[in-house]
Amino acid sequence: MDTVAGKKLTTDGLSRELSRLVGKKNVLSALEDRICYSCDGSKQRYVPDIVVRPQSAQDVSATVQFAHENDMPVYPRGAGSGLTGGAVPVKGGIVLDFTQMNHIVEISLKT
Repeated sequence: MDTVAGKKLTTDGLSRELSRLVGKKNVLSALEDRICYSCDGSKQRYVPDIVVRPQSAQDVSATVQFAHENDMPVYPRGAGSGLTGGAVPVKGGIVLDFTQMNHIVEISLKT
């Protein structure tokens, strides 16, 4: 069984669970997709267990809650152009690709 970071989940099981939470179109589990998220502008390269492309704050919250419950690291990622390896999943886990969250939905004036 191909287990992933945290508990004994398979990549397929992880994909199923996260797809249920955020929608199948927002989860990338194929190796060729995950390799694209294995590096940034640094020379480090580690393949994530799964990639989630949240569309809303609710997707982010659901993914982070799932990661917490399953003892999985989460790596936020924008364009992947950082030079320090901050978005590189050195311990596997979930890469949160924020490129789809590219507009302001609401501004709250509450303090």
